[in-house]
Amino acid sequence: MLFVAALYLLSWCQDEVPYKPDNEFAVKFAFTFNKRGEANKTDLVLSQVATSTYDRPDNSPLPFMETTLEILKKSDQEYKIRVVRDNDQQVAKKKIVAGMIVSVFSGFVDDIKDQIAGFNHTIYFLDKDGNPLSRVVIEFDEDGFYSVNGKKRGKL
Repeated sequence: MLFVAALYLLSWCQDEVPYKPDNEFAVKFAFTFNKRGEANKTDLVLSQVATSTYDRPDNSPLPFMETTLEILKKSDQEYKIRVVRDNDQQVAKKKIVAGMIVSVFSGFVDDIKDQIAGFNHTIYFLDKDGNPLSRVVIEFDEDGFYSVNGKKRGKL
């Protein structure tokens, strides 16, 4: 019993995965207007689109956002990235190279603001064994403000 308590305490005291330095990546947002419809199940990014609580009988276009991550610098140990959406759902895992631009997620702005889907993404940078070395966290709040690695950056 004492061993289990010590193990729990040790895991609780361990540091979280550190943030990737700001000068090693760039997060970019592109906005368009799209009609809400059936998501294409074969497209990783579009399959993340949630159904909305908004009734739009005319199916008029809504603000839609695509977020990309450009990897400006890559350490020799970084091998892959893993994208986790809304704290629990792995949505991508890719081998990386410096200069690579990765489509991290896309979704309707209303869904993001309402915290339905796509309001939190963590991109882990992994070594060859799959151990996390660093991370980039992109979060949106209910008011549309977004932060990258805990620093408020702007508003949708």
